[in-house]
Amino acid sequence: PLTPRAFAGAAAGWLTGTAVLAWLTMGRSERPDAPILDRLWPDWVEPGGAIAVAVKHEVVLAIIGGLFVLEAVSVMVQIASFKLFGKRVFKMAPIHHHFEKMGWQEPTIVVRFWIIAVILALVGLSTLKLR
Repeated sequence: PLTPRAFAGAAAGWLTGTAVLAWLTMGRSERPDAPILDRLWPDWVEPGGAIAVAVKHEVVLAIIGGLFVLEAVSVMVQIASFKLFGKRVFKMAPIHHHFEKMGWQEPTIVVRFWIIAVILALVGLSTLKLR
């Protein structure tokens, strides 16, 4: 059908067009409605996680969201290492800033993270049983 292909093409165009300007779409500080939405829908309420727990697919959630897990774990490792040993593991945490400090361009990081996210999504989806 044409609809999925049109949606995929629109998504690919949007992602390609925003690779250089990723800082515009990342974070919630640029959104004028963020304070209202924060009051209505707090950050700790995450429907995807609740659905995954309800259907007993927590591991699949961790695989599909592996990039977010990696970002969070990199911050935890950095803090723990600095507090325990006084040394940093990464030049800067979260890990995407470490890559920026290593000299990678932001579009390169964004595209590589997309590739990793797609691979993790495919791996996560492949673990689901077909019913």
